[in-house]
Amino acid sequence: EQYIQQNIGPKALLRDLAKTARVLARFGPKLPAMVEAQLIGRNLAPPAPPPSRLWPLVWMAVGAAIAGAAIWGARLF
Repeated sequence: EQYIQQNIGPKALLRDLAKTARVLARFGPKLPAMVEAQLIGRNLAPPAPPPSRLWPLVWMAVGAAIAGAAIWGARLF
């Protein structure tokens, strides 16, 4: 019963409204600029992905396979 009186009753409603008013008074003037910055940020192109480091490794593996095959083939003759 005490919990309900403290957290749900009219006093709690007024307390919550007062907290909300304080937060809006503090951040309210900044909200338009914050929203505008977010909207502008969403319209910018995403950054380019970093270059792949996989291709040099693939070419090294292909080169090693060709070299290994050439050495192995040379041993047969």
